[in-house]
Amino acid sequence: MDIVWKNQVKKIRKQIEICKEKDVYIHDDVVELAEVLIETGDKNPEQRKTLMQAMKAMMMGYPHYQFFRGYPISAGHGL
Repeated sequence: MDIVWKNQVKKIRKQIEICKEKDVYIHDDVVELAEVLIETGDKNPEQRKTLMQAMKAMMMGYPHYQFFRGYPISAGHGL
């Protein structure tokens, strides 16, 4: 399995897990759709990029979003 896909799937599942642990409501339909899209991507590697774009867009509106550009800590700040 593609390492990039695998890591991105981990981020989606981590976001869902954190939200559930902290009692942040995510619609069951959204969680189910994410799992269907992951399953589809596992079976159809050529569709992974498009499926991940859809999942990122869907999960962006929920807390603990895992996809950001850049680094969370700049060099020299608390390191």
